[in-house]
Amino acid sequence: MKEFDDSIMTYIDPFLKRYFNRDITHEDLMVITDNISVKAMPKGTVLIKEGEIHNYGYFLIEGLSRSFYLKNGVEVNFWFDRENNPIGSLESYFGRESKVSVELLEDSILLKSDINAFRKEAEVSFATNYFLRSVIEEYAQFMEQRLYALQYKTSKERYKYFLENESDLLRRVSLTHIASYLGISRETLSRLRSEMIL
Repeated sequence: MKEFDDSIMTYIDPFLKRYFNRDITHEDLMVITDNISVKAMPKGTVLIKEGEIHNYGYFLIEGLSRSFYLKNGVEVNFWFDRENNPIGSLESYFGRESKVSVELLEDSILLKSDINAFRKEAEVSFATNYFLRSVIEEYAQFMEQRLYALQYKTSKERYKYFLENESDLLRRVSLTHIASYLGISRETLSRLRSEMIL
């Protein structure tokens, strides 16, 4: 097992605090972090490509990413991940081809983890099992909320929710990406922005 110095632990701390509401033992810490590395990656890096099998998951320490897929040759933005959030595809956990691509929108610092190693460790480590279960539960909640927003909210309601909960993205993401994320055209987004200002 590898030991982490204090500078690396400053990156890993947010990751641990997100999933563990109690102190964990040094042994558990080593199991969780044994297959993690810290990576600095530039804007434009594609971490995951739609249609390919990926063996790694990521945790975003600094930066921003988008998840998207192609529909009739057009990119559809599915999600934006900010600091202190996991990045990946649940399909990767099951060893299947990803249904989405993930691209960094800013220069970023990430924790890179080996999914297969985590799955193997989860068979014998409670801490790792707890961690994986927490990530999957978080993803399931996200998927349910995202489905509800797309299926049951009007475009105006989706934009209003966006302003109330994700307005910081207006400074970091292009309006074209935001319109795609909200499931509306760029023209509809412009109209809604004008209406909300009035």
